[in-house]
Amino acid sequence: MPYQPPSSPAYFEDIRSLKETIASHLECIRVADVMTPNPIAFLETDSVYDVAMCMQEKHFSCAPIKNAEGLYIGAVSKSDFLQKAILDQQLNCRETPLNHFVSLRGIITVGSLEPVEKAVDTMLVHHIHHIFAVDSEGKVNGILSSYDVMRYLAAAENMRNIFMQHMPCTENLSMQSCLPECS
Repeated sequence: MPYQPPSSPAYFEDIRSLKETIASHLECIRVADVMTPNPIAFLETDSVYDVAMCMQEKHFSCAPIKNAEGLYIGAVSKSDFLQKAILDQQLNCRETPLNHFVSLRGIITVGSLEPVEKAVDTMLVHHIHHIFAVDSEGKVNGILSSYDVMRYLAAAENMRNIFMQHMPCTENLSMQSCLPECS
């Protein structure tokens, strides 16, 4: 099939079909199935340096911040370090506590039993790449990133490809027909 520029109706139909397929699949998957459980939380009094080092060593890019009473009051991400370090050359990271480094405006949450689609919609509305999952009591029990969602979708697509390679007469199957039904 010859290349069709992005302005062609076929291109937009393919994109629309892909979006519908992904959306219908994300309706079936719960946040708890995709999230990273039990994220490390930092105290607002922890030093910027200690937090950055921990995040680097443990290979994660966002974490909740708690106050002395154990309430979640904000979040810190690797992009906070990049933005602030470049803008504030005078920052003493070893002595500066998190509460003087990031804005503590609470955290955005979604229920861990909610569909991933709801979490994705919330992340899009708030222009964020991470959302905290909470249990039925409102306690943070996980974190979901846009990367987690993409990794899950890539794994589902890989499974579909393997299925199609090993099953006869599958060339007319769409991705939708290979995905599990919602229960």
